[in-house]
Amino acid sequence: MFKLTETQKEILKLLPQKAVKLVPFTELLKMGSKVAATAIGGESYRRDVQNLMQSGVPEGVSVVVDDEPLSGESLGVVHGEKILEIYFSQLFSGDALVHLDLRASFFAPRREDLLWRPSQLRYKFSAQFLNSVRRLYQGFYYDRLQLFDEGLEGLGMIRASMSAEKRGEIRDLLFSHFGEGRTSPIIFSVVKFQKSFDEIFSYFLKNEVPLHPEFALLGANLATLYSNLQNIKAPLDVKGAFMRADAGSL
Repeated sequence: MFKLTETQKEILKLLPQKAVKLVPFTELLKMGSKVAATAIGGESYRRDVQNLMQSGVPEGVSVVVDDEPLSGESLGVVHGEKILEIYFSQLFSGDALVHLDLRASFFAPRREDLLWRPSQLRYKFSAQFLNSVRRLYQGFYYDRLQLFDEGLEGLGMIRASMSAEKRGEIRDLLFSHFGEGRTSPIIFSVVKFQKSFDEIFSYFLKNEVPLHPEFALLGANLATLYSNLQNIKAPLDVKGAFMRADAGSL
């Protein structure tokens, strides 16, 4: 049995609690143990950060590995969009570890550039899960429904045995969660994020739709992103950040 750190407890508070009901407890334990094991940092953390730097970070982002606290200065729109690019680029960079915690304490502005100290909480998503998530995002932002459906199928959210009506309901529900960011910049809100996820999980519970266990960790990753970006209080170009990250993964 692993013991949650204060940081992990803070992140979990950002998640709708219905997410936990959709993931088998044994799977939560396995994933939680892996994440908890990374929290100690040390040489393995430094090695992972070096690998991250070698694989490439978004333009204008400098990775910090020392223990000195970051400035705590407010981030602007340009910094928020770089953080969005970090979020996407981690998911689109092969099968590398993902540094899960994207809260404000890990970032600081340096004029138009961004300093980033990657969190010690990290997790290596399975290749099957990552490929499905990539298809979801690509299908959404490139307006390719077949690709979006392939992502949903890979995550087990829709199945061939489902009626066309049910598949359409689930597709519309996920499209709604992804939001209006496909056509215009958006202002981030944790409350809105939680409400959207709660609607997804409520539907899945009611209709007994399975949730890929790793989706819970991606939700935690997203929750930290939203908690950071809502402080900027200005519209951010999510699609532009996605497009840069997707192009950089080729």
